[in-house]
Amino acid sequence: MSKISLSIEAVESWRSFKSWKNVTVSRPRDRRKELPLTTQPTQTILEAIDNCTGSILIIAHNRPDGDSIGSVLGLALALDAAGKKVAIRSEDPVPEKYRFLPCVDLIRELDAEINPPVELVMILDCADFDRIGAAKALIPPGVTVINIDHHATNAGFGDISWIDPNTAATGEMIVRLLNEGGIRIPQDCAAGLLTAIITDTGSFQYAQTTAETLRIAANLIEAGAPISDLCEALYMQFSRQRVRLLARLLDRLNFACGGHFCYAWLDSEIFRKTGATREETEGLIDHIRAIEGVVVAAILERLPDGQQIRMSLRSKNPDVNVGAIAAIYGGGGHIAAAGAHIAEPHAEFESELVEHVCKTIDQAAIRPRA
Repeated sequence: MSKISLSIEAVESWRSFKSWKNVTVSRPRDRRKELPLTTQPTQTILEAIDNCTGSILIIAHNRPDGDSIGSVLGLALALDAAGKKVAIRSEDPVPEKYRFLPCVDLIRELDAEINPPVELVMILDCADFDRIGAAKALIPPGVTVINIDHHATNAGFGDISWIDPNTAATGEMIVRLLNEGGIRIPQDCAAGLLTAIITDTGSFQYAQTTAETLRIAANLIEAGAPISDLCEALYMQFSRQRVRLLARLLDRLNFACGGHFCYAWLDSEIFRKTGATREETEGLIDHIRAIEGVVVAAILERLPDGQQIRMSLRSKNPDVNVGAIAAIYGGGGHIAAAGAHIAEPHAEFESELVEHVCKTIDQAAIRPRA
């Protein structure tokens, strides 16, 4: 599936939602035509926040990661300190890995009451409107929806979109927004935003990490974010079950493309034998990516029904775009990190994936020639 068709589907999803909510949509809401990816409508966003007298609903995407959790928490805490009424909702619970963050219990289940009524909705770090899942039902008719994200595959859903694929993390964009609005960043807010940036840059290892990223991180540390404590909680507190899961995963490695592609399968059996939970798979792919000679790493996780597959991809080379590979399977992401959910994989899925990865690597002139 092409990137263009994915964008059209995302826009159609948003249009269908608006129609369902009985809100008139006069024309297709492909915001890329109205707001180029380089456009930064931060002033419009700040005005919408300033004019809001009711609750601001901030929504995380399903299966939230560090950037999603850190961004929604950081924005909510800053706006709360500025006197705004804020609510955070997520279809899925916060993974145990991130429950150390201050004020994390502000991220509530969907059926929690919101008072006063919602007057503004902000969806963060969500490349596709469908990724907020059942949280769509919380969006009242006619309420302005703001979309802030750094995924290049984001089609620009919502009424106001700020999409910057050149930014390393959505958390970085939130810092820029708050700074432009003169909104103070409290210590707990800084901790969440620094977590967002650390996790989505691979601890500042990915190619999209810029000097500006590091300056923003330094400002968050100056605001009180305890970087040592954050890194210890993120990377030095793994359960024994997770370590056993890693050991078994490394025993299942498959190599292809002259050793440049390495992947492994996870299934219900490996979780049963190790006692690990599915949320503990986060970060496992980095161990595969770290192998010498590997350019693309993948984890293919069979979901409990035994049929559906959750695919995670990582690339070490900026000329090898795993986001484009994920798009073939209806997913998306970045050049260096992407994923997809394959609902009905065909019998040749594995060999086809290997073929796509090898072709991409070959086009980057990395694969060894005979």
